Amino acid sequence: MFTKTHQFINLEPYRNKIFTMLGPYICGVFKKHKAYIAGGSINCVFTNRKINDWDIFFPDSKSFIECKNELISNFPTSNGIAPNMSNMLNVFTQASVIPNGDGNDVDVKWSVELETQSAISIRCQKKVKSKMKDITDIDAQQMSYGEYYKDSDNLFQLVNIMFGSPDEVLNTFDFTCCMAAYDFSVDDFSFHPQFIPDCLSKKLRYNADGNKNPFGTLLRVDKYKSYGYEMEISEYFKIMLHIQSLKINTNRDFFGFIKHMPLSPTTMIWRKEILGYDTLKMEQIEDRLNKPFNPFFFIDALNASNLTEVQIKYDL
Repeated sequence: MFTKTHQFINLEPYRNKIFTMLGPYICGVFKKHKAYIAGGSINCVFTNRKINDWDIFFPDSKSFIECKNELISNFPTSNGIAPNMSNMLNVFTQASVIPNGDGNDVDVKWSVELETQSAISIRCQKKVKSKMKDITDIDAQQMSYGEYYKDSDNLFQLVNIMFGSPDEVLNTFDFTCCMAAYDFSVDDFSFHPQFIPDCLSKKLRYNADGNKNPFGTLLRVDKYKSYGYEMEISEYFKIMLHIQSLKINTNRDFFGFIKHMPLSPTTMIWRKEILGYDTLKMEQIEDRLNKPFNPFFFIDALNASNLTEVQIKYDL
């Protein structure tokens, strides 16, 4: 299903773009631990959009832990020992100067911005100390990569919620325009046959065969529409039919799908008011989770100004 070549497009400039934006040190660490970039950041590389963060995946948990620990080892402390992770959140520290690999040293600042059960976010900001020639001969029509290299700010999301080969992980993504990866261990791309055509035409094509959470996909449609993408009615029907096919028998089943969705006023209300997080004992929360799922309760809850009345109506 996935391919590593394209009949009409030379992939070398895109490979060079990734290495130029990240630099030899980061690429070397990722290669050492068999990491690969996948998803929206690869889409950005091919469509020349700004990259907000890089989602980094691993073949197994051992590779994830070893890569995380090596990156964290760049955090210096007064006694030279890396701090405990629980004390690193929102801490911004100055790391030692590291060689760039091309004769230019860089000052690097590292920070851990957030750590959850599914990922750890590590930011790396670099400034080249000595003057470096612009790298403008790599696909110069799109951008001057030298500027990225001289003064870069990269946020890495080291994913801890799924492991496997690039093809296995890509097959769980929702849109074909994001089903692409760059595997540092083999220095090569892997992408869905529709990845490049859909990137170029800015079409959203739903991957119903592998995606596990169509609820989250619905929220992502508007995000990609803001980037200029379009989605045909048939693709909306695919998502709706996928939702219809889900086995949602209890509230626990439903919250299992929405718990990984981005936090919003709606999901926060559901967690706090409907489930009773922060107010009920665990056995009471378990009782609510195990009740039969009624979609009309949640519809009424979204419309209601008084959630207590809705909870009484549906005996929650």
